[in-house]
Amino acid sequence: MKHATNHIQNVGNNIKMTLETIYEKASGIIGINGMTVNERLYVSGLMDIFDQAKKNDKDLAKTILKALKVDIKSIEKIV
Repeated sequence: MKHATNHIQNVGNNIKMTLETIYEKASGIIGINGMTVNERLYVSGLMDIFDQAKKNDKDLAKTILKALKVDIKSIEKIV
């Protein structure tokens, strides 16, 4: 699997974000283990970039889910 680039550009509607920012948003969630994937995406503010990445950049979509502590089996089913 290729790794997403460090600087994300022009994903969907010109969403720009670094991987560092993605991990910062994900790590700031309190109670993440008790949340569904959709709740994690919503609370982290990563829902829009994930939706665009799922269509245009599967590696980035997987990276976002990993940052949100989604297990590998679930990631493979979702993406």
